[in-house]
Amino acid sequence: MEGVGHIVTLSQEKQPPAGCTERGVHCHLIDVPEFSAPTMAQVDKFIGICEWSHGTGSVVCVHCRMGLGRTGTMLACYLVKYFNKTPQKAIAQIRQLRPYSIETQEQEDAVKDYYEYIRSSLKTNKTNKQSFINRFFCT
Repeated sequence: MEGVGHIVTLSQEKQPPAGCTERGVHCHLIDVPEFSAPTMAQVDKFIGICEWSHGTGSVVCVHCRMGLGRTGTMLACYLVKYFNKTPQKAIAQIRQLRPYSIETQEQEDAVKDYYEYIRSSLKTNKTNKQSFINRFFCT
């Protein structure tokens, strides 16, 4: 696991191997029930770990029990966030790399919801920025 700085475990029943923390690997548990979708708070936590990892130049390893549903959903959200993919393209790309990933409609919907969540956040930030500019320069 060269270069891995963070292991994100998405299932309580499948913990990372012993000794990871002794090797300087940060272990994170985001417990998502099997065949369920992560909540927005859980996706945000995962994305926050990815942002932290980007800042340190380390790699994030993410897994669940089988590596399909929960893992695929988080990875599709990552593609939405960092590669500006639409939910459909992100899901298709993950399924191309690992067939049968993102197993349920609820998981597909979570990727779509995350896409909308990001878009609404960007609109809010843009509006707040414009409001600040208007107050700063127009007073």
